[in-house]
Amino acid sequence: MDSLPTKFIRNLENFYFQGSKSPMRRFLFDSKAIKALKANTSSQSVPFPSKIEALTAFLCKRIAAASKFLTDVPKTLAITHVANLRPRVDPPLPQNIFGNLLWIPIAFYDPLDASMELPDLAIMLREVFARLTAENVKEIESESTLTTLNELFSVSTNEKIKIFRFTSWCNMGIYDVNYGWQKPVWVAHMGDLDAANIRSKHQFVFLESACKEGIELWIASDDEEIRVVEKDPEFLGYAKPNPSICK
Repeated sequence: MDSLPTKFIRNLENFYFQGSKSPMRRFLFDSKAIKALKANTSSQSVPFPSKIEALTAFLCKRIAAASKFLTDVPKTLAITHVANLRPRVDPPLPQNIFGNLLWIPIAFYDPLDASMELPDLAIMLREVFARLTAENVKEIESESTLTTLNELFSVSTNEKIKIFRFTSWCNMGIYDVNYGWQKPVWVAHMGDLDAANIRSKHQFVFLESACKEGIELWIASDDEEIRVVEKDPEFLGYAKPNPSICK
C-alpha cells in the first residue's frame, strides 16, 4: 500500500482529536489512596489488580456516575488503553526497542448497568488485555489490520458512544534518565496547566509522581462529565487536585 486511505486518516483524526482545545487537569493519587483502591477493586478473578487497573476502574465508575447525574439516557462508555506489544509478541522484543509498537484494546461500559462495580470493571479491563496473546498479535501484522483499526476509529462517529482514552507512562524509568541537565525533579505531561490546551478529547494519562510514592493523573477534557467528576466527593476522597510537587 503506497498511502493510507483518506477515510482511515479522517477516522484516525476524529478518534484522537475532536473539537476545540481542552484544558488540562492534574490530580494526585498518593500511596494510601492507591492501596485502598486496589483493595476495593480486588476480586476472586483478579485478586491483585495493578495500580493502573484499579485507578482506571475507579475513574470509569466515577465517569459513569457523572453521566447518569447529567442525563437519564447516558451514552455507552468506550474505554481504550494503550497496550505495549513488545512483551506480547513471540519471541518478545526488548523493552527499549525504538518505535510505536502498540495496540489499542477497547472495552464498552454501560453506565446504567448497576451490576458493574469496581471489581467487575477490573475484570473487564484484564480480559481485554488478555486477548492480546502472541497468536492474536500475529493477526495484527496482517493486511486486515487497517480494516480493524478503521472499525475501531470509526467508533468516534457513533453518537451513542463516548470514548475515554487512557494510557500509562508509569514504570518507564523517566525519573532515572539524565537528559543532559541531570535527572528531572518532576516530569509533567503538558507542562504549565494554564497554557496546556490541547485538541485531544477525553485523554487520561498516568505518570509516577516526583516522590515515586503516588501516581499523577492528567486529564485533557472539558466535557460536562469531567466537570462533575472533579467536584465529586467520592473522587476527591482519593484524588488531590493539582497539589504541590513533592521534593
